[in-house]
Amino acid sequence: AAGAHPYYYHEFGDFVTRYSSFIWDKNLKKIHHPDTIINAPDKIWWKYWVYERDISDKEKQIIFHIVNPPLKQNVGEIGKNLPTPVENISINIFPVLNIKDYEIKRIVKLNPKPISKEDIKFSLVEGVYKFEIPRLDLWNIIVVEFGKKGGKK
Repeated sequence: AAGAHPYYYHEFGDFVTRYSSFIWDKNLKKIHHPDTIINAPDKIWWKYWVYERDISDKEKQIIFHIVNPPLKQNVGEIGKNLPTPVENISINIFPVLNIKDYEIKRIVKLNPKPISKEDIKFSLVEGVYKFEIPRLDLWNIIVVEFGKKGGKK
């Protein structure tokens, strides 16, 4: 079919197929200055993969990918040596710009290996949403679900 993505038979193929809407949806809009909304440590990669998606006139999502950087700069140099997992990653979300009239309803962490979907607890402290990713082996997708303030999901 035109515009379809093939099934990639590789380590993450099942995960990418299952959660393809968070990767290839044509309604994903790249957030060009993500550090105005999200604060995460520099020891992980995330700034290049931050998107917004409108679900309805009352719901939207911020979707971002967090990556544990490789040990070597070039892919061919990596071999089978994977980076050391990163633990206790603190992330903040500032309800500004196009999300100021929304509140977070849910945060979900999607992990490709093993394939898992986990709700992440968050808190609102002095106007900033705070949460922690306990462990990042290689790559996770973080889905932040927003609802209009005062509205029900």
